[in-house]
Amino acid sequence: RREVCAPRRPTMRPEACLSYAQRGELFSQLKSEAPTADEWAHHGGQLAVELCGAGTAVDSPEQLGAAAAGRIFHLYLPIYFWCR
Repeated sequence: RREVCAPRRPTMRPEACLSYAQRGELFSQLKSEAPTADEWAHHGGQLAVELCGAGTAVDSPEQLGAAAAGRIFHLYLPIYFWCR
């Protein structure tokens, strides 16, 4: 089964991305380095495009499907933000 994919130009809503990211276990580890909602949306949208390819417009992580959204917003991006 293929999950819904992101558009070529990410259009994710920053508030939705930040809210979704805050539900992940690694978010609390970013205390002093907490990225803005715009950063979550920008980087999350870019990863969604790269990992899912072109497809239907997606404006929130939930529309990517649980597996893809979880990997992007609860694993990949927290690790990226922590390392930078």
